[in-house]
Amino acid sequence: LDLAWPGALLVTSIHSVNVTEKALRGEVESAADGLKRKLRVVKRLELPETFPCRPGHPEDLYLKGFIFRAD
Repeated sequence: LDLAWPGALLVTSIHSVNVTEKALRGEVESAADGLKRKLRVVKRLELPETFPCRPGHPEDLYLKGFIFRAD
């Protein structure tokens, strides 16, 4: 992120049930804040519809991520 020019895309993803979407986003945005950079979410990444998740089972939501644009 330190080398990214304004308008660059940053793609993040994680394959873990132990890291929440909120925690992932918070870590990335905290790193950006530390570098005095702003990020804007362009797209939220998640499992495709062909991978159904059971209601009330957060462990099924193991794949998550974001596409950010650096400002």
